Amino acid sequence: MNMVFAEDDKVIRSGYIKYLSNYFKNIYEANNGEEALEFIENKDIDFILVDINMDKMDGLTLINKIRETNNDIQIAILSAYDNKDYLFKAIPMNLVSYMIKPVKREDFIKTINSVILKKSTLSNIYLANDYIWDSSLKRLLIENKVIKLTKNESILFENLCNKEHIRFSLEDAFYVIYPNDVYNENKIRMIIKRLRQKTFHEIISNDYALGYKFNYK
Repeated sequence: MNMVFAEDDKVIRSGYIKYLSNYFKNIYEANNGEEALEFIENKDIDFILVDINMDKMDGLTLINKIRETNNDIQIAILSAYDNKDYLFKAIPMNLVSYMIKPVKREDFIKTINSVILKKSTLSNIYLANDYIWDSSLKRLLIENKVIKLTKNESILFENLCNKEHIRFSLEDAFYVIYPNDVYNENKIRMIIKRLRQKTFHEIISNDYALGYKFNYK
């Protein structure tokens, strides 16, 4: 997951980033709303943590601009202003939370967990026999336990397990994993065979007339 942290106080940013780095792959730091908007327009952003009082473009203006075109991206406000006017203006903006500095640790953790849970739920692909492919975190689960996948197995899931329910041939699967190699049928058969054994043949099935497919719930 990627996020933008728009906060003009560098000390405050660095303090929060130590915690946030445990959960977000990329954290883009912005000193003001204009810098934050540039990241949002040019990067794949899942979450925005924004202060209200910033130079050039304040937090509420930034959020309004984002919501003009995107109502899905998750946003939380981090503000020193315990002011009902700001809160009332923020209510229609579809926020994860509105946090007043100094933020209690448990409140901050609750906000981040909420962001991660929502993202994870949206990215889940539900497979047969209660397997779940979490396309955001790139992991296979069953009963909340992670099934260990090889690098090649993960590539198969990432590229061919999707909500379109597509079918694929052995050749399709091979070139997803080895785009620059010469086709080797036995090599890809072994990868799929091991994956089917690992999941008791419940994840992938083969219709010889139509090709392979992931089995969805």
